[in-house]
Amino acid sequence: MQNSELNFGTEVSGKQSPNIRHAYFRQLVRKAINDFPGESLNIVEIGSWVGASAITWGCEVRALAPEGSRVHCVDPWTSYFDENVDLADQYKKANQIAGSGLAFTTFQNNIAAAGLKNIVATHRGMSAEILPKLKSEEFHIVYIDGDHKYDAVTFDIREAKRLVKPGGYIAGDDLELTLSQVEPEVHKAGVASGRDFSLDGRTGQVFHPGVTQAVADAFAEVYVSDGFWAVKKGLDYSPAVLQRRPDLIPDHLPKEINEEPKVVWSNSDFNLVAFAGRFYGVRKSLGPVDLGSPDDADLIRHYGGNANLIIGTQREFVKDQCEKLTPQPQIAVTKPSKFRSILKALPFIRQ
Repeated sequence: MQNSELNFGTEVSGKQSPNIRHAYFRQLVRKAINDFPGESLNIVEIGSWVGASAITWGCEVRALAPEGSRVHCVDPWTSYFDENVDLADQYKKANQIAGSGLAFTTFQNNIAAAGLKNIVATHRGMSAEILPKLKSEEFHIVYIDGDHKYDAVTFDIREAKRLVKPGGYIAGDDLELTLSQVEPEVHKAGVASGRDFSLDGRTGQVFHPGVTQAVADAFAEVYVSDGFWAVKKGLDYSPAVLQRRPDLIPDHLPKEINEEPKVVWSNSDFNLVAFAGRFYGVRKSLGPVDLGSPDDADLIRHYGGNANLIIGTQREFVKDQCEKLTPQPQIAVTKPSKFRSILKALPFIRQ
């Protein structure tokens, strides 16, 4: 596989999440191989976009799993964001990419370039349409990264519980904050509105309210790190046992060039800083800041709250929050007498 043949560029919004999350995918495949010795693995991925995650699953399966293992990708590859609810430019762009057919074409080309056509099976349609057709307890891993609205995530988790084998794994993306971490009113409003993202007032972090609520409703406890979550199916569901392993980030992903903090946008009050796969809206009046803390809540508290520091994985959303927190220029209203004296001071203006 030549990385030059793969397309995860900005024109297809190919980078959907931090690279570190792919390290957890690889660990789950290895655990499933150990837990089900000799069995061909079956993996379901709900939400595949242009194939970055499907290639991670597929390459790990090809390298380590028995012959006959398959990755089943479920995605409509069509516009589904409500641009009256999700207002950031990224949602309009995503709808255009999907609606034009570019997302699906890019997915197909990427899978072919990776040499995975015999491992990756494509199921084009909404998960509500596709998942009920799949056999119960047939799959070793079910991964959920589709529609992030509460009802959709709840449905996908319910189907995942039916589909996964005893001893298998259910996992998902975009659990930036658990229910115990979020500000209740902001969270409830986000779930009710159906918004993809909300900005939490308690932590200052951008999160997916539908994912937070659906996961909390479905499981007493989950493993969660870097926005990735996972459980193992037994008599009940227990947190998967995983580690943070940057050494397992796969080579096919675009390198995160922002290993050092880099300002990628600014306005009068904020710098938007890319660092370690995430974006930070940093108020300029803070001066130099240290973004190396592993605890977002501590970092935000240290710098005075979410009016000064915003953290998220989506550039456009963090940028939008920075703009909302930037005061609009005030137009001075001058009394007529003072206005006339100002005009007299400007010889090039006729009175």
